[in-house]
Amino acid sequence: QKTAYEIYQCDWSSDVCSSDLVFWIVFMGTVLPFWLYFIAFKFIDSKKASVFGLLEPVLASLVALILLGETLVMIQIIGGIMVLIGVLFAETARN
Repeated sequence: QKTAYEIYQCDWSSDVCSSDLVFWIVFMGTVLPFWLYFIAFKFIDSKKASVFGLLEPVLASLVALILLGETLVMIQIIGGIMVLIGVLFAETARN
């Protein structure tokens, strides 16, 4: 039984191996998560869905900061704070 690492040990100049990896990244890293994300919106109301949509870039930045060791510059931090303030206003607004 080969591991995933052993399966994808290949010559990177090979079109077959690189096209397989590109397909895997595109499908499993983009198409499937977005499809599941939008399916999940069927189970919550529109107000919560809009809040989740607004928080997505802020949470993605925090995950990148914590898990990937990315650095955030001041303008990104200010932008994240502005988004959080906007979400707070949207959440507390009267109908």
